[in-house]
Amino acid sequence: MRSRLVTNLILLAVIVVLVMATLTELKPEKAVPTAITQLDTQTVSSIELTRRGKPPLRFAKQQEEWVMLSPENGKANQEKVKNLLTISQINSSSQFPLNSEKADRFGLKEPAITLKLGGLLIMVGDIAPISQQRYLRIGETLYLVTDNFYHHLIAQPSQYLAATALKRAAD
Repeated sequence: MRSRLVTNLILLAVIVVLVMATLTELKPEKAVPTAITQLDTQTVSSIELTRRGKPPLRFAKQQEEWVMLSPENGKANQEKVKNLLTISQINSSSQFPLNSEKADRFGLKEPAITLKLGGLLIMVGDIAPISQQRYLRIGETLYLVTDNFYHHLIAQPSQYLAATALKRAAD
């Protein structure tokens, strides 16, 4: 009787060890968020924000300051422009290869918003229905990112002008 109890305890211990090993193996590793680009924002000298049905916003860096070229013309609100630049540094924990045939599923075949930072084109797509993250496309890669920047992309052109440029326009 005693040997049967010892055998059962040993078998139970083996089962517990195997279950623990299996659970540890099956546990997915947490993805490490990485920036969607390695763009050095200090080297960007032009920005173009295109929004469906609205005139594009164009900015240029002149003597270390940003100016708006269109649809208004004047000194830009430097902080607002920096917010556009930081979109290139957003972290994404999920990225996937994307071919053009599947782009429409994510609102990226003909995106409503595109952001061109120098030579880098970022296409802004729909919201993922389950995670509520936004789809971004850069080249042939699809990124899922936290949607905490969209309000910068849909801001009115006047919000991108510096207060001094707005005052001059009002005079």
